[in-house]
Amino acid sequence: MKKVYFFVWMIVGALFVNDSGIAKEISLTSQWHLYHNSRFHYQICYPLMMIPQGESDNGDGQLFTAKDGASIRVYGSYRLDQDFKKIVTEISQWMVGGKGRITYRSYHPQWAVVSGYDKEGKIFYTKLLKGTEDRIMVVVLTYSAKLKFIYNPLSATIASCLKNTE
Repeated sequence: MKKVYFFVWMIVGALFVNDSGIAKEISLTSQWHLYHNSRFHYQICYPLMMIPQGESDNGDGQLFTAKDGASIRVYGSYRLDQDFKKIVTEISQWMVGGKGRITYRSYHPQWAVVSGYDKEGKIFYTKLLKGTEDRIMVVVLTYSAKLKFIYNPLSATIASCLKNTE
């Protein structure tokens, strides 16, 4: 089992470090794929290990899953002129349920980040981004705490790739 974790850690490390040992930007063409949503006008990148499950019937987003149980859920929604901070709070409460807890929260005028442990004890990382015309885009990365050495480093790239395309 330790050999498997070591191998996975080596792959993750290779994503971020070049031959000279200096961190570099990840090439989306070789390490990552892009998902574009035409209904809510956003894009997100996801690592090759995540398998797209197909766009939702209403076209608001998609679920990506990995064989190890991790997932990325991305979707757009209409804010209907609701207070952004209230939306972030509602989504956070839904994520933690009755048993989870928030360990990090950051609000900004155009985006917010919330992370912690969900109702099932998994780690979650959520980024919300305001769009135009009362739209909001949300990405949620969820994974087992045992896999944090893989997904913690990837969360920053996933979050930075969430962009409004309009």
